[in-house]
Amino acid sequence: MASNRWVALRDRTHEVLEKAASPEDWLSKAADIALVTLIIGNLAAVSFETLESVYTQFAYVFEAFEKFSVAVFSAEYVLRVWAAASEPRYANGWRGRLRYMVSLTAIVDLVAVLPTYFPAAIVDLRTVRTLRLFRLLRLMKVGRYSRSAQTLMYVMTTKKEELYTAIFAQLVLISVASSLMYFVEHPAQPEVFASVPHAMWWGVSTLTRVGYGDIYPITALGKVLGSFVSILGVAFIAMPVGIIGSGFVQALEGDGRDPRYCRHCGEKL
Repeated sequence: MASNRWVALRDRTHEVLEKAASPEDWLSKAADIALVTLIIGNLAAVSFETLESVYTQFAYVFEAFEKFSVAVFSAEYVLRVWAAASEPRYANGWRGRLRYMVSLTAIVDLVAVLPTYFPAAIVDLRTVRTLRLFRLLRLMKVGRYSRSAQTLMYVMTTKKEELYTAIFAQLVLISVASSLMYFVEHPAQPEVFASVPHAMWWGVSTLTRVGYGDIYPITALGKVLGSFVSILGVAFIAMPVGIIGSGFVQALEGDGRDPRYCRHCGEKL
């Protein structure tokens, strides 16, 4: 009897933590809202801590908030590992829980809290500050509390082959364009276009439409090549956007559901 109650409690814990703001489950929704609010609060804290005057005056507040956040996220991680056995794929006792612990979502949860436990044993202040920046990884946890974010993860997973192809095509274009620009501009600007890797900075800024203006062609042929690459860049940058957009439409219409992947988290089944 006690064992059944224990299993029921574990299943309920899994349900509360894994349901992303389910409208019919107020406890799950409340837990999601509370955790998302805490994550956003952590982002604000990391930002304001870089203001020396603010951190000096309210250091105790930041420290208390960090300890509270770590306690909550640590408890969440432990509960998720314990409740993971409610899923059939993780139901094989400690082996199942170990499989869950090496999953991407569990690793994100763990890495989000680990850096806070290290500074106490570290003397170097620069190392401590670097570890504290890892707290920004807590933002990655937001995805599990939002159905829209889960849909995005599903789309990114199911469309990964198309995205890989688009990214590869962009890398090829950057490499070819940068190499051509190097050979065209190097004689006129040997300091600016000193090598192909130097020219790649121009290629990236041109194709991504950033246009910093710190490196640009001055020869007639270089300007023609730069114009051609700029036009191509519009099409190549739009490719991943179009792929993700079409995936969203398919997912929202229900036509893009791939039985090989979970439609909520995007993980392969």
